[in-house]
Amino acid sequence: MKLEAILNHNNYNVTIELSIYGTSEKTIRMFEINIEVQNDHLEKITRSLGPVQSLSELIWNSLDADASEVFVNFKRNDLNGIDFITITDNGHGILFDTAREAFKNLGGSEKAHGGKTPGGRNFHGKQGKGRFKAYALGNTVQWATTFFKDNKTFSYQISGSVMDLRKFKISDLTEIKGAQQGTKLIVGDINKNFPILDQEKAFLDLLQEFALYIKQYNVKIWYKEKCLNPALLEKNTATEKIFFTSEAETFELELLIVEWNTSVERIIYLCDENGFALSQINPGIQAPGFNFTAYAKCKKFRELFETGDIESKELNPIVRDAVKEVRKGLKDYFRKRSSEQSSELVSRLKFEKLYPYEGEPQTPVESVERQIFDVLTLNLHDYMPDFEDASAKNKRFTLRLLKESLENNPTSLTRILQEVLELPLEKQDDLASLLEKTSLESIINASKLVSDRLDFLKGLETILYEPDIKKVLKERSQLHKILANGQTWVFGEKYHLCVSDQSLKAVLKKHFQLLKKTGLDLEDEQAIEVPGKKKGIVDLMLSRMLAPIGMNLREHLIVELKRPTEKITLDEIHQLERYMLAISGDERFSNTNTFWSFWLVSNEMDKYAAEKACQTERPHGNFYKSKSCEGWVKTWAQILEDCRSRLQFFQEKLGYSADKASGLDYLKNTYLKYLPAQLKKDLV
Repeated sequence: MKLEAILNHNNYNVTIELSIYGTSEKTIRMFEINIEVQNDHLEKITRSLGPVQSLSELIWNSLDADASEVFVNFKRNDLNGIDFITITDNGHGILFDTAREAFKNLGGSEKAHGGKTPGGRNFHGKQGKGRFKAYALGNTVQWATTFFKDNKTFSYQISGSVMDLRKFKISDLTEIKGAQQGTKLIVGDINKNFPILDQEKAFLDLLQEFALYIKQYNVKIWYKEKCLNPALLEKNTATEKIFFTSEAETFELELLIVEWNTSVERIIYLCDENGFALSQINPGIQAPGFNFTAYAKCKKFRELFETGDIESKELNPIVRDAVKEVRKGLKDYFRKRSSEQSSELVSRLKFEKLYPYEGEPQTPVESVERQIFDVLTLNLHDYMPDFEDASAKNKRFTLRLLKESLENNPTSLTRILQEVLELPLEKQDDLASLLEKTSLESIINASKLVSDRLDFLKGLETILYEPDIKKVLKERSQLHKILANGQTWVFGEKYHLCVSDQSLKAVLKKHFQLLKKTGLDLEDEQAIEVPGKKKGIVDLMLSRMLAPIGMNLREHLIVELKRPTEKITLDEIHQLERYMLAISGDERFSNTNTFWSFWLVSNEMDKYAAEKACQTERPHGNFYKSKSCEGWVKTWAQILEDCRSRLQFFQEKLGYSADKASGLDYLKNTYLKYLPAQLKKDLV
């Protein structure tokens, strides 16, 4: 037998279908409630909130049922995913006679017709939309509810599915003797894993929202077996009255500020006059060192909530004007609180002889600087949570660093504090001990040297191998100039630059200067004969003193550079051999306790040069060796790899990794005038 009735309520067409199934054993009745409203409207309601806010709406439903305890729990599967979510309460349950009316009404909850619950509490929700928030968490919902009536206990279930948002099923009523009243909501077929629900933030968000209600009605809310108890986390509270004018009307607002002793997301809750959170907004103020929640309680907000206008937040003129005054009140409050705490802290530091300043400030500038220092010191726990527990030595070091950073580099102060003060205590001890042996400037310079070299290598690699760059890179006016201006370390840190882009005569003249020999007439360029050439030009001459000290043993490194697009051929190798013969064959340069190394460098070599550079019983690249000279062919790939190997240890300890962008940025800032015009245009 099937009975159908069509009703019209609050502009929604509602169909109630009663099905009765008879058997020889029993009769089962199932009511179906159909809400004739468009699915997209219901879907909008289900998607309007995040997982934590959706949970809070379901908790509010339990509290509106006069529950004194609410339990939120998760049932997990073998993969630690959430199978279903339960919200269990000991409220008065959902009366069977009112269930059909309550669940068929969207936008016309029974709560709207009375300001109090049966237990005398103020209602939170009055729009009848709360049950749909469960669909933001899972695809199926079921309420198992138990209530008292006529000294008897009854139980039944209400279920729904996201597959048909407009339909709820209500089971038959069953009497259960001795059962406790209350409701258990089971949300199944969870949409996502919702990792935020496992984070401490979820617990703290719920704590902030329900703090006033918990204190007012002495209820207990348990989230994953942890009780929301604001009294344990409150540090300080303050209340003030605010009057604001908007839309030619004056409104009264009570601002309650709660400071917490743990880190929370700062929020302004827009509440009704009873303190029920209706919406939330960003505080939009600076209050370093304070963790707080602001509750702006105003009767007008309830009206805006019920019309839906509060969701527009600051686009609504009344909300905008109210929030403006609330923010002003918060700024005044925390300015006073900072002053109070700063005075207390400075007095304690002076007593412990940790305060880095002596006497009174002598100038207005010093006075302002000291005030800033006091405020920054007050907020050290934001950067260094263990500051209060640190040793006196560590505290003194930290305060000294803060003072010096403020005096010498205030623009970088935040970054310096963040990086240094987040060091573990043992590393801070290491740094403090190191500063007793050397200066902070020296430590920074050493670290910067390594990072600069890593950036330079990446930049050099880019201009040597990027096709569009290397084809326009010039040898003498660009590549040579970059290397000669502070980057000859790539050929070895042991050398220093003696001559750059000079004739072989100038190289040899410099050689005699290094050996402190005088009286030789080298003004006649033809006095140095280079077989097959009238004039020999070398790119770079590097030099170093060899041990033992005092014996004038030297090594010179002559580097011949080729454009990265030019391959090394036998012609270049033969030219280098002529240079070496010019030196070793001239009697004026023999017996001078000097060894000469010649390098020929480019990106590639042709097959003939490669064969010449690969000789039996000689290191790869070595094509010539005599008592006083040797010749090498080297590719930039080999040189760059050798440089990285030398820097690898320092790079790992420094924890710095250069990339193409940082490399080109270094070249731009250091050698812009030597870069190809095309690259300059891209970088500037």
